[in-house]
Amino acid sequence: MVVSANAAPKTKATDNDRFNGYSSEQEQISRTNQDSRTNIKDLLSLKGSLNIKNSINLRESFNSRFSDRKQEKNAEYLEIVEKYSPDLVIPNKTAIENEDALRIEFLDTQSTIRTTYSDKTKVELEVLKKDLFEQVNEGKLTYREAQESIKSYIKDRRVEFKASKAAYKDAISATSYEWDAKAVEIKVVREELRTAIEANDTNDAASSIQKLYAYLLQENEFEQFKLDCMNSLF
Repeated sequence: MVVSANAAPKTKATDNDRFNGYSSEQEQISRTNQDSRTNIKDLLSLKGSLNIKNSINLRESFNSRFSDRKQEKNAEYLEIVEKYSPDLVIPNKTAIENEDALRIEFLDTQSTIRTTYSDKTKVELEVLKKDLFEQVNEGKLTYREAQESIKSYIKDRRVEFKASKAAYKDAISATSYEWDAKAVEIKVVREELRTAIEANDTNDAASSIQKLYAYLLQENEFEQFKLDCMNSLF
């Protein structure tokens, strides 16, 4: 690597620097998770009369936005855990990896639902159109009646899909609101950890890390709950 002669020397990150980076990254991810809950209507919305508009690959989007940066910050946080609560390094590492896997699976599931809906609608619509226009050619239906049948089918598919979305939102709403409240609590604990690190208070830092680990496990349970609800309702 070529370094400019004018470049400032890189200083070693302090524990507080590491925590600040990790905390900022976690808050960004938390906002993204909230978007995925409150904006599921957009993520799964119907586009056009016959299909869903082509979407970006959500998994690639997640990876490109968070993967490298998040891995770096997680590693820095684990260094803090190792210093103040070494017995929780492996449990935290496992929980973080599980959290990432669940979020990727959640996004993959959303994408699969959209694709499946679109593909099924197209196939069924082609079969319906063929049948209807055969009846038109045989004089059993008028062209207008055939068109109305197609419109009715599309409307029914939309209603069916929207009903599944509404059922999903209802299923996770109570737990989602509870988790939004916990997010505020987590922010307080992070601030307590920051203060403990600045004061080099080992006991308080260890206590805050224990609390954050408990919240991390709860968040994983919530991610799994959302995924289970989605799989059961679509």
